[in-house]
Amino acid sequence: NLPKSSQEFYTNINLFLEDFNISFDNFTLENYKELYTISTMLSQKFLYSLREKNSQEYLHPKLEQFLIRSSNEIGICPILTHTSLDVYNWTYKGDLTEDIKTKNPDYIYENIDSKYKFFKGTKGEYEKGFTIPMVIIEAYGADILNELSQLLDLEEISFEVIDNFFDLFLKRLDYIKQSLTLVSKYSQPDFFYNKLRPYLKGYSELYFKSLNEKLTYR
Repeated sequence: NLPKSSQEFYTNINLFLEDFNISFDNFTLENYKELYTISTMLSQKFLYSLREKNSQEYLHPKLEQFLIRSSNEIGICPILTHTSLDVYNWTYKGDLTEDIKTKNPDYIYENIDSKYKFFKGTKGEYEKGFTIPMVIIEAYGADILNELSQLLDLEEISFEVIDNFFDLFLKRLDYIKQSLTLVSKYSQPDFFYNKLRPYLKGYSELYFKSLNEKLTYR
């Protein structure tokens, strides 16, 4: 009784993984971050495609291997997180660390996108409208922390330096507030609730065969 698209995904991902292998010999931290994003997103879609009420859920052995290996290397739980969906999952046209200092959220939004999405086309744009604003908020927040760190490293701190920092701090907070409005501007409530949200939903128990352990998650 699964939707046709879910049946097709379940069949295709199994066929793909049978012949797909990865060598971890030359893997860098950035490679593991990307693998973590891919494997957590695929895992959620894989589980959604075979979900049956009150049934124990398993991942394909290779998908399980990629998920556990990448999460262990990074030191984070083997589940879909804000880190995998947003923090590690973006690409930017330009230098984000520089633009975040002077550009407003609308400019940043136009030049940033998710590397990987659950959906394509118009739905993919709605998905971007939900995930990317959180990336932009993180970027503005990181800039505040970087400025604060530099401030604390100074041997002498004048009132002028403190005043300039709080001017920057308030401007970044205003940009963060503006970033929140991007969700209603570029996404759709119906899409989020009925299309994207099921992929973000947890599972009561996930059994990792290779570890002989259960992960309880909601």
